[in-house]
Amino acid sequence: MKKALLRLAVLLCTAIAAADVKIDVFTDTRKVYQGESFQLTVAVSGVDNPGQKPDVSALAAAADIVDAGSQSISRSSITIINGRRTEDSFRGRHFRYLVTPKTAGSFIPGPVRYRDGSKTVEASGAPVSVTGVEKQDSVLLTLTPSRPSVLVGEPFSLLISVSVRQLPEPYAEKYEPFNPRQPAHLQSDLFEMRKDDDKLAYPDINELLGSLIGKMTDKSTFTINDYKARPQGVGFAALFGADAFAARPIQFRFPVKREKIGEVPYLTYSILLPYVPLKEGELKFGSVSFKGQIISEIEEVDGVPQARMRQIYALTDELIMKVELPPVENRPASFIGGIGSSLAANATLDTVSCKVGDPLTLRLEVTGDIRPESLRPPEIEAIDGVKNSFRIYGDSVKTETLANGKRFTYRVRPTVPGTLEFPSIPVAYFDIEKRDYQIVNTQPIPLRAMAT
Repeated sequence: MKKALLRLAVLLCTAIAAADVKIDVFTDTRKVYQGESFQLTVAVSGVDNPGQKPDVSALAAAADIVDAGSQSISRSSITIINGRRTEDSFRGRHFRYLVTPKTAGSFIPGPVRYRDGSKTVEASGAPVSVTGVEKQDSVLLTLTPSRPSVLVGEPFSLLISVSVRQLPEPYAEKYEPFNPRQPAHLQSDLFEMRKDDDKLAYPDINELLGSLIGKMTDKSTFTINDYKARPQGVGFAALFGADAFAARPIQFRFPVKREKIGEVPYLTYSILLPYVPLKEGELKFGSVSFKGQIISEIEEVDGVPQARMRQIYALTDELIMKVELPPVENRPASFIGGIGSSLAANATLDTVSCKVGDPLTLRLEVTGDIRPESLRPPEIEAIDGVKNSFRIYGDSVKTETLANGKRFTYRVRPTVPGTLEFPSIPVAYFDIEKRDYQIVNTQPIPLRAMAT
């Protein structure tokens, strides 16, 4: 009877606790462009459990969602007044997500559900207006690969270009179509620093963007993602401002050129990102967005030129590239996995004379404009003329990585006496410029083997 009452009491307490749990959903903005992300916060009160996450699957059909972590908002305090003790406590947690709507229109952030025990509560946030990409030719934003498909180990690059219509004459030569004090903003995961993984070797974004930090205040620049820095020099008068030492967006100056696209003159700002694929398969690159004001036209007012500004939002498509292995057709038996634009091979023995049966060291160095990771030791025991005079211990091959290639070390023994010659070793690689297999051969190595 006591156990039954105790179990009933526990169930009642659990039900009361679950009844106190509630959630609120809110966003950091009410308006975004298609392709932009906003922060969604799910505020859970009544419980603080980082392992029990809200269910946001109802949003997945209309948006891409990235878990941005959670933070406890629990608090407690004790107050003693005239000897009377008062306790105040609150349990809760904020769960944050980055949400990127897939289509234009009104996006409803919900319903979001949270389960606590046997009880489930749900809520939705206020609608977010998603503005579609306007069709226009004032700003052309492109993400272009150097090749539509690449081979494993073949370097390629992605070119991000922002082409903006030039101003009309006589202003085109002197002015760029931006307000230098209001830089446009570029947003993309491509600008984030990432370590190489098993699929791709990434560029050093810190070094690349560091070389583009704008130093000319009268020229057009871009801000990128959330890159910020604190000002290095602050005037005395500015010290009285509340944000005198606050971090500010870094401005980057891209290389620019004048060109005609069709018959329309543009100023094209661009940045080149180099990559190397490491594995066969598909590579997916996210889109790039542009948001900012450009000078759409200039008109004379009482003889003074006045710029008319226009807000532009542009977005590229996501990019998918195919990474392939070199073709099987016409692949030589001597192919060692190398892919590049040049290759050299050199073989040496550690002696010029020996006795039959003596262990010798054969070193084969393969170098060139080629990634060493893909190189594998050739099977030299299959070469014509080797088995007649030498025994190869293929299971004892040692591999060393060089700066521009690899060194393979074999253990060999001569099996017949006389003036011998270790045959030429063919080494094949795939030439990415000629798009075909190429074979290089080492020089034959003379050897005098005396009878035992």
